[in-house]
Amino acid sequence: MSNSHPHPDSPEPGSGSRIEARTVRRKNTGPLGVRSWWFRYVAGAFLLLAVAGVVAGPRGYRELKRFRALGMGRTATGLMAAGDLEHAAPLVHTALHLAPKDPEVSRVVARFCAAARIPEGVKYWSTALESPNATREEFLEATAFAILVGRVELSDGWLTQLSARYPRDPAVRRMMIRQLERIENRAGAVAMARAVLADQPTDPESEYALGNLLIGEPSPVDREEGRRLLRGVAAGSSVDREIALSALIACEELPRSELEMLARTIDAQTNAPAAIRLQVIDLRLRLDPDSRAARLREAVGLATAMGPELDLGRVAAWLNRNGGSSNAMELLEPGRCRTNARLMGERLKAMLALNRTNEMGRWVAEGTGHRGGPLLAAARGSLLAHEGRKAEAESAFREALLTGRKTRDVMPFVAAAAEAAGFPSMAIEAYQTLLESPGWSFDAARSILRLGRPMADMSAARIAVDRLNAIMPNDEAVAGERAWIESIFDEHSLWAKATFERLARAHPRQPYWRFGCALATLRHGDKAGALALVEESGIPWETLEPRMQMAYVAVLGANNRRDVARRYAQLISLEQLRTQERALVVPWL
Repeated sequence: MSNSHPHPDSPEPGSGSRIEARTVRRKNTGPLGVRSWWFRYVAGAFLLLAVAGVVAGPRGYRELKRFRALGMGRTATGLMAAGDLEHAAPLVHTALHLAPKDPEVSRVVARFCAAARIPEGVKYWSTALESPNATREEFLEATAFAILVGRVELSDGWLTQLSARYPRDPAVRRMMIRQLERIENRAGAVAMARAVLADQPTDPESEYALGNLLIGEPSPVDREEGRRLLRGVAAGSSVDREIALSALIACEELPRSELEMLARTIDAQTNAPAAIRLQVIDLRLRLDPDSRAARLREAVGLATAMGPELDLGRVAAWLNRNGGSSNAMELLEPGRCRTNARLMGERLKAMLALNRTNEMGRWVAEGTGHRGGPLLAAARGSLLAHEGRKAEAESAFREALLTGRKTRDVMPFVAAAAEAAGFPSMAIEAYQTLLESPGWSFDAARSILRLGRPMADMSAARIAVDRLNAIMPNDEAVAGERAWIESIFDEHSLWAKATFERLARAHPRQPYWRFGCALATLRHGDKAGALALVEESGIPWETLEPRMQMAYVAVLGANNRRDVARRYAQLISLEQLRTQERALVVPWL
C-alpha cells in the first residue's frame, strides 16, 4: 500500500482554519498528544530529579531517572489494562522523557501507541525488541501492530526472526498469514492457513483462520468449505466460537433456514455477550425489514436484562444506529451518564438525531466538569453549526478530534455530530479511530465508505479505503471501492485488475465489477481487452451509473472510438462524478 498519499488534513492554500488548528495542536500537545498542562507535571518531575542528581552524582542520577521512569511505566500499564488511556498518557510521556532509550520504557510506550492506534509506536517496538530479553509474545505483539499500520517491512523482518526461532509455532505461522493478507497475497495466505491446519487438524483457531479466508474467495467450492469450517468452530466451545458465529451471521450466502437456526442457537445461550445478541437482532431485521419496531423492543429488553454499563452503551449505540434514538434516551438517564463518557456520547447522539438542540445546549452550559472534554467540544460544534457559524463549528470539531483520540468511547458521537454538521472529512477521521474497536469496526467501515463516495476529491477517501482494505481484506465492497479508486489514480492497476476479475467471477450479473475491471484493464495498458469487457456486457447505456458511464467513455476514447466517446460523454451527469473521475471524461466533452 502506498504511503505517499496526502493526508486529508494537509494544509491547502487559503485554508487558514486548518493551519490554525495545527498551530494550536503544536502549542497544546506533545508528541503523544498530551496536553500542555501535563508538561508542567513533566517539568516538576525533572526538577525533583535534578535536585536528587546533585546528591547522587551522574551515574546515580541516570539510575534514579530510569527507576522513576520504570515506576511510571508500571502505573501506566495498569491504567492501560483498565482502559484508561487518558490518565496513562502523561505517565507514558514522562517516562519516555526520563529514559528514552530504555527497552522496558520503550515497550510501555509501544503498547500505549498500539492501544491509542498511533502508528509511530513501531519505532518504540523496534527499540524494545533490541533487548536480549525480548520475548516471543512481544515479537508477536510488535508484528501484529506493524501489520495493522502498514509497516510491512518491519513486520517482515520480525517474522523472519520469529520463524527462525520457532519454525513450527502455530501462532507465528498464523501471524505470517496476516502478513500475507496485508501484502495482498491471498493465495499465499490460504496456502499457509491450509498448512497450519494440516499440522493441527482439530485446532479451532486454525480452523477459523482458514475458514475466514475461504469465505472471501471467488470459488463457490472454497466459500462452502470456509462456511463448513466456521460452522464447526461455532458449534464448539473454544474462545473462537463467538467470532465464528459472528462471521456466519454476517455471511450473505447462508440460506435463510440456517441463519434462523443460528439465531435460535444463540438465543438458547444464557451467557452469549451483548455484541452477539445484537448481531442476531440485526440478522432478524435483515430477514424481515418490516419488523423494525419489534426489533427495537427486543433491544430495549436486552438492555433491561443486562447490568454492566458497557453493555448498556453497546445497546444504546445499536438503537441510535437503527432509528431507536427515543428508546436510547429513555435507557440513558442523565444521572447514569454523568460519569460515563461513552453513555453520555450515546445520549448526545440521540439528542442530535431527535433534533433536541435546546437540551444539548443546556448540557453544554452545565457540563464543563464532565470528563469527556471531546464530547463538550463536539456538542458545541453541533450547536454552532446549527446557528450557521461554520468556521467556529469547524474549530470546535477539530478540538474534539484532537482531544478524543485517546478516549475512543466518545468518537461515535464526534463522528455523528461532524457528519450532521456538514464536515464529512472530520467524520471520516473520527470513524477511523473506531476501526479496531470491538463492536464498532464494521459500522465504522461502512460509514467511511458511505461518506467517502460523494466527496468531490477522492484523496481523503483513498486513504480511508486503503486502511479499511487492510483491516477487512474479505469485505467485497471495501476491496471493490479501493480497486476503483486505485484505477482512477492509475496506481496498483495490476492489483485492481485482479480484484475486479475475482469479484466479476463471483458476481457475473453485477455490472459494476465488469466496468471496474474494464477501467483497471485500460490502466494496465490493455486497451483492446478493456473494450471487449464493456462491449460484451450487453447492458443498456441509460441503466449504467455515472461512474460506469465514465469508464465506458474512457475506454472508447482510448480505442480511437472518438466520435462515440464524445457523443456518450455529453450524456453523463458530471455533477455525480468526483474530481478525479471527471478528469477522465473532460477530453471528450
